[in-house]
Amino acid sequence: MLRNIIVVVMPLLCVLEGYSQQKLLLKNGQVVDVENATILPDMDVLIVGDKIEKIGHRLDSLETIPNSIDVEGRYIMPGLIDMHVHLPGTDSLDIPLQDFFRMSLTAGVTSLRCMRGNAMQLQLRDSIMKGYIIAPSLYVASPPFREKDIPVDSLYDKVKQYKDSGYLYIKYLHHTTAGYYDSLAHICKELEIPLVGHMPKEGLAVALKNHPLTVEHLDAFEKQLLANSSLLRKQLKQFADSGLYVCPDLYWYYVNRKVIPKDNIEKKRGLMELPEQVVRHWKTWYFSKPVPDAEKQKDVAFIIRLQKLVKQMSDAGIPLLISPGDEYFIIPGYSYLEELLLFKHVGVPDAKIVQAATINAAKALMDDAHIGSIKEGKYADILVLQKNPLEDITTLLQPRMVIVRNKFISASGELANVLQ
Repeated sequence: MLRNIIVVVMPLLCVLEGYSQQKLLLKNGQVVDVENATILPDMDVLIVGDKIEKIGHRLDSLETIPNSIDVEGRYIMPGLIDMHVHLPGTDSLDIPLQDFFRMSLTAGVTSLRCMRGNAMQLQLRDSIMKGYIIAPSLYVASPPFREKDIPVDSLYDKVKQYKDSGYLYIKYLHHTTAGYYDSLAHICKELEIPLVGHMPKEGLAVALKNHPLTVEHLDAFEKQLLANSSLLRKQLKQFADSGLYVCPDLYWYYVNRKVIPKDNIEKKRGLMELPEQVVRHWKTWYFSKPVPDAEKQKDVAFIIRLQKLVKQMSDAGIPLLISPGDEYFIIPGYSYLEELLLFKHVGVPDAKIVQAATINAAKALMDDAHIGSIKEGKYADILVLQKNPLEDITTLLQPRMVIVRNKFISASGELANVLQ
């Protein structure tokens, strides 16, 4: 039944045959070892079905492989991972799901962590994994935990229900009663399902005490910066020492605080690919209420503090994650690339940005056995780039090739099976 539904709503993304076991050879490439931030020169990568089977020199000397692409010394790196996505629904003002997936893949984003999950996303995830749909892999968190919707005496049953349903993480959003977050974290540990989401309202100390898998946004860090900067430095070190992942969503704040100039926001890459009614709705929100100059100055100062925070986090050794967040003018794929550039702008080294976008994210998804680096046995989610991204992150703005499992995504976002 689901296949028939998907054929109707996402015709360009359907490949009902699933993954074949045909072979593809990428020849004469420079493999980006993201974990060690080094380059493995003059390598071939052999893909069989949806996985990388072998990496080595001159693999075509061992057997004849008719399906091969000479990448001519270009760089081969793993696909990018967006760690804070809200998949669109069916409202006319939502981005069509087909466009959301297509634009993500075109930008080289091959995996998405869905942070407001539902039952349909679980079905989509399974169909994507089986190769019935060409789309980024989905890692689906539960519907959000808000105390007003899920009181403390319902936490255990609801966490168990979501785990049994197949959600991979529990998404925390908001509470008001002291102890709520502690109880949720304890239950997640007892039921062995990771806790992710927003920072608890009590702040950084409570997050450190309960050690969720990841936290999103920067508001609590900025609040601590203003209240006690020396304590913040100690807490950043604690975050780093404990390996607690942070997804800053820096670009989201630029949009939410409306600090992007009119000419800039209206010329964002990818905007013309979206339905007219969606763009019109976004513009109405952004421009309908001009921000007073005094308020604008406060917003700019706020953004500058966030920029410094991201640099401090990187310098402290906190494992960072990449996502532009979800809001108006968050354009699938393209805004993710802007988040990478913002990291570079604030002083995060290019190699660390690559790691945040790949292996850090794979570990935070608890699936680095399958994604996040170019290694034998991992899924063939691959980008081919003109330059070394460890030295120049801007090369990710124009990937020469995107492969998701064994399917090729052209520069226009059209889909073609390189194995046919």
